[in-house]
Amino acid sequence: MCANRTSGFTHYDAAIYAADTFERAWHRMATILERAWIALHMDEKLEALKQYTIDHPIMTLGAVLTFCMCSIPITCFLFFVMGSLFLTFLGFIFVEGFLLTLASVLLGGALFIVGMLSIGASSILAVAWCVLTAGTGCFTAIKSKIMTTRYSPRHSLFSFLSYEHTNGECVKELGPVKAE
Repeated sequence: MCANRTSGFTHYDAAIYAADTFERAWHRMATILERAWIALHMDEKLEALKQYTIDHPIMTLGAVLTFCMCSIPITCFLFFVMGSLFLTFLGFIFVEGFLLTLASVLLGGALFIVGMLSIGASSILAVAWCVLTAGTGCFTAIKSKIMTTRYSPRHSLFSFLSYEHTNGECVKELGPVKAE
C-alpha cells in the first residue's frame, strides 16, 4: 500500500497492518495444527515412541544411524544445488555486469566519435560558407567595378600597372579611365 497524504495512511501504518495480518495468519495456522495434533492423538503416539526408544535402545540407534546416513547424500545434493544456484547467479551478475559495462563504453565511445565528427563537419561547412560568401561578395564588387569602368583600347584592364623607365627610375603611369 502506498502512503496517501490525504487519507493519512503512511508506510508505518502499512507495516503495522502487515504485521497484524501476519500475526492473525500465524495464529490461525497454529490453531489448525493444534486441532490436527489433538485429532490425530499425537501426544499418545509420541509418548509411545519415547517408551519404545527407552525399551529398545539398539533399534533406536540403528534407526537414527540409518536416518543420518540417508540424510548425508540428500544434504550434499541440496548444498550442491544451492551452491550451483548461487554461483550461477553470481556468474550471471558478473558476466552481465561486464557485458553492460563493455556495451556502455562502446556506445559512449561511438557517440563521442560521432559527436566530434559532426562538430568538425559542421565547423568546416560553416567556415566554407563564410569564405564562399566573402568570396562571392568580393567577386561581385570586382564585377560591378569592371562593368562600370570602361577602358580605352590603348589601355588594358591592368594598364595602370605599366611602368616607364625615365632617367633610370621606375615611374608608374595611370592611364585615363573613362566612366560612362
